[in-house]
Amino acid sequence: MSGTPVRPTRDDLPRPPYDSATAAVLAALEPLGFWREMTVDNLPTWRSPVEDSRAAFRSAHPGTDLTEDHLTSFDGVEIPVAVLCDGAREADDGAQGEGPATGRRGDPGHGGDSRHGDPGRRDGLPAHRPGDGPLAQDPGGDEPGDGLPAQGPGDGLPAQEPGPLFVSLHGGGLVMGSRYSGLRTVVPWMRRYGGVVVSPEYRLAPESPSPTAVEDCYATVCWAVDNAAALGADPGRVVLVGASAGGGLALGVLLMARDRHGPQVLGALADYPMLDDRTGQEDGSVSGLQYLHQGTWPSAYNNVAWEAALGQRRGTGAVSPYEAPARATWLGDLPPVFLSVASAEPFRDEVVALASALWRDGGVAELHVFPGGTHAMEEVSTTWLARGLGAARDAWVERLLVPEDPGTNLLAVARAGTYPALSEQVLAGSPLAQGPLEGLEVLHHGAAVGLDVP
Repeated sequence: MSGTPVRPTRDDLPRPPYDSATAAVLAALEPLGFWREMTVDNLPTWRSPVEDSRAAFRSAHPGTDLTEDHLTSFDGVEIPVAVLCDGAREADDGAQGEGPATGRRGDPGHGGDSRHGDPGRRDGLPAHRPGDGPLAQDPGGDEPGDGLPAQGPGDGLPAQEPGPLFVSLHGGGLVMGSRYSGLRTVVPWMRRYGGVVVSPEYRLAPESPSPTAVEDCYATVCWAVDNAAALGADPGRVVLVGASAGGGLALGVLLMARDRHGPQVLGALADYPMLDDRTGQEDGSVSGLQYLHQGTWPSAYNNVAWEAALGQRRGTGAVSPYEAPARATWLGDLPPVFLSVASAEPFRDEVVALASALWRDGGVAELHVFPGGTHAMEEVSTTWLARGLGAARDAWVERLLVPEDPGTNLLAVARAGTYPALSEQVLAGSPLAQGPLEGLEVLHHGAAVGLDVP
């Protein structure tokens, strides 16, 4: 007689394996003491100096104009923001103008145009620590083969038109990282599409518990939109970009903007986002229990990070969806979202669940689950996995910022003859070929619109 199936304990849960490239790197790191104990008390020792991160970024991206400004956050505290634009593009457009609102861009007394910066990991962890330290060339960088078509900056875009406003939110588990972490992912998009990148020095836990970080990030988006003209960006094309904790913060900002009737965001790209404070607890996700001590960001570290951010509120009903977006009960009325995650990491289940919830509530979500990867997968495997993630990101950003005319596809399908009746209507002089197709709506720029056939 068969009994009720029993869920395996955390010690004997089967785990999806790492791909061979990832497994080789993790095995090589093991004897080097790459993993060490993380506690709330020793979190400051995990952080890299901000000055080192800035210097490394400037060294890696000498053609990028990096300036500094400040904004006043929700509680009246001033926080620094890094502002990036393409130096070559700006030289073509003429001399730089004053900074947004305060006129402090380039003022040495407020950070100035530093000659130093950092390639910064996307997850914000310090060098040579788990989940950090560029273990390989960043596939999302601006080197050949980064997945972008071979075009110059702004090819195909109207001249002199303000470019997008990218808001980069760094990773680091809400407890580490700086405004220079993760910027190398967004620099190639800034160079291609123009515009600027704004990256806040949001405050970290445990010194500044949640919801300080997400409130700082929301304040940054409001500040950047208010000052878009001075920054040289289009306030109607705001794109949030974040990895790990930064991805979770991006989703929290989307919810805040929706609920507070704040700035309109065009879309959000969240790589392996940190979404659920319950992951790693006994009643949390399966993936959180599968990788308690494995990979670059095991649940053991995730537990410390959430405890630092939430304290005794962790795992209780006192946690808001802004702090942990997996808590949201309704995800409607949000802009398009890109989500990526690896199959062999703690965040797998919460990311997949969020994508399903977005679809459930009528949203637009693109989900990529890469088999065999660990957290911050592209930093550990530079093979097909990194190339696939980079190509997926680039294609999503391209569709978001330079969407194709839906009518072009309709005409191509009609010409292919797959649907004879459609071909006859569209190609044989039907009025359908002369103007909007009445009653037909398609998704264009994240919204349903009437379709014009060329």
